[in-house]
Parts: sequence; structure tokens; C-alpha cells
Amino acid sequence: MHNTERLPWSACLGAVPAILLLCAVHAHADATWTAPLQRGGQVEVDPRTNRPVLDQDGRRTQLWDGVHRLEDGSVIRIEGGRVVPTTDMLAPSGAPSESATPDADPAKAAEATEGTTEPLTGDRFTGASPCEQLVLQVCGAARTCWREPACEAARQLREMEQEEWLKGADPSLVTESGKQCEEAINNAFFAPCP
Repeated sequence: MHNTERLPWSACLGAVPAILLLCAVHAHADATWTAPLQRGGQVEVDPRTNRPVLDQDGRRTQLWDGVHRLEDGSVIRIEGGRVVPTTDMLAPSGAPSESATPDADPAKAAEATEGTTEPLTGDRFTGASPCEQLVLQVCGAARTCWREPACEAARQLREMEQEEWLKGADPSLVTESGKQCEEAINNAFFAPCP
């Protein structure tokens, strides 16, 4: 007769891989997001609080509210002392970065909005901007639809929105590009990424 009773410690062995997987996922979620600022210094964002800290010349200070250009030409928006997350911050580490894509050239976006005389303000919003919401919807949180034409168009609209902020538009108000993104969210061309 064989003993089919399990030893108490053997039941724990099955849980070890699951625990290790949970630790790995938790470690990724707790990773501090960092990027160099164009004007110098490094911005660090705490993933638990979304609070940005500027590390420059050995000094650490809170980064103020507004729109800040990163070294790669992209921008981050800080509202109420917290960073409004972008797709770069939300994407898994293996996903392509926006600066690695050919349409991420900030000079193109600047040319597209150069000479604009229309007012750059609209309704107030909190959280992700209308164009950031459009990019998340169309490109997918994990960027699975990154190369699709609708995703490329959404990213161009978002770049135009960011340029409007850099030209002085209030980052808590919907810009002209933001209004276009609000309309695009319900357009069939900008269907959600599966």
C-alpha cells in the first residue's frame, strides 16, 4: 500500500512559481519611470504617487505644474503636482517607444501648428487629455496597433495638442487639436484597437 498523503511542505512547492510571478509583476509596476529633460536634469516619476521629481546637478526638487519637453522631443504634463500618464509610461518595457517611430519628430508637429492664430483654449478636463485618450483607444495600451494608420493619425493629433501647450495654451483646457480628438473618438476610422 502506497502512502498518498502529501507532506505539508510539498503543498507549498506548487505556490512558489505563482509567488515568483506575482513578485516580478509587482516589481515592474513599482519601477520608477525616468527621462531626461531637454533643459537639463532627469525627471523621475514615482509609480505609486505619480509625483515628479527633478534631479539636476545633485539637487532633487518637485517639478512644477505645466508642460515639460523631454530630451527626445516628447512632452509630459504635470497637473496638481502629479504627472498625467502617457502611453510611454503605461507601456510594457518591451513595447516600442514613441521616439523610435518615424512620426515622432517634434519639428513636423511644430511646422503643422506654426502661425496658428486661433485661440488655444476650450473646456476644462482632468486626467488624460482628449488626444491621449484617443491614442490609448486606437493604439492600444500595449501598443498592439502602433503601425495602423488610425494610430499614426491619433499620434499626430496628440503631437499637435502638445505643441499647443508648449506655445502657451493652458494644459488643463482642451486645445483645438483636443477638440478634434474628442470628435475623432466617435469616428469609425478611429476604431478601438482589439
